[in-house]
Amino acid sequence: LAASTVALGLALAWGPASARAENGWEAKWLGQSEYPTLESGETVTSHLDARNVGQKTWTPSNTLLGTANPRDRDSAFFVPGVWRSAERIVPIEGTVAPGASGRFTFPMRAPEVSATTAMAEYFEPVADDPADNGWMGNTPDWSGVYLRYTVLAPQNPSVQFNSAPFAINRGEPIELAATATDNRAVSGVTFSIRGRQGAVAGERSEGSTYTGRLDSSPLSPGTYTVAARATDPSGRSSESTTSVTIREPPAPPAPPVTNSDVTLDTGLACTRQARS
Repeated sequence: LAASTVALGLALAWGPASARAENGWEAKWLGQSEYPTLESGETVTSHLDARNVGQKTWTPSNTLLGTANPRDRDSAFFVPGVWRSAERIVPIEGTVAPGASGRFTFPMRAPEVSATTAMAEYFEPVADDPADNGWMGNTPDWSGVYLRYTVLAPQNPSVQFNSAPFAINRGEPIELAATATDNRAVSGVTFSIRGRQGAVAGERSEGSTYTGRLDSSPLSPGTYTVAARATDPSGRSSESTTSVTIREPPAPPAPPVTNSDVTLDTGLACTRQARS
């Protein structure tokens, strides 16, 4: 296993457990992902690593990660459309023979909370074939394995313009800057002209400041609403607006007149007379 695997969350809550595998199925905990912090509605990816210490080969069709403590409970972190069910999460990755190791990788979606809440989610591999099934955490090798998720109450990010031009000539860039913050993190800021296509992603320039540039060339003269929208990892967003006036560029000055450009034609004939 990669050295980055973090050995966290093995609670030694032994309790009464059988000292033998259930129908030849048994797992040993090896490691897992770190404890994450996330906002209500946000999804993160976690993993658990296990060794097959039973007598039967694990495959994606017969070995799943189940909920535990108690077994078969409905998880508050259920991800519809990805998990098999609220108590059966994902299958093992690939085929794992006895003595080999494998990984369960799975998404977890934070439930709604009203205040910051630490939640422990317990897991256990299970053979789920009706004809040949068994829980795999019946020895101290896998007892009380959990991941702790710190869930933050939902909150929209905030965003405010720092700078925007009051008026520019059509064809000049609209240079923008905005500050965006969030209780969890800011995923990004986009700048756009309200009602127009072509939003651009802001670049994080320093701290919580994001900058962007919009093209004024396609715009007719007039006043436009420019928006900055900040989004956080849970998909929540907020917007700030300001106005920019687009002017028609002034006509270029007439070219200077030179002597070579002028021809005098008076229509008069002059005769020079000699004096006596």
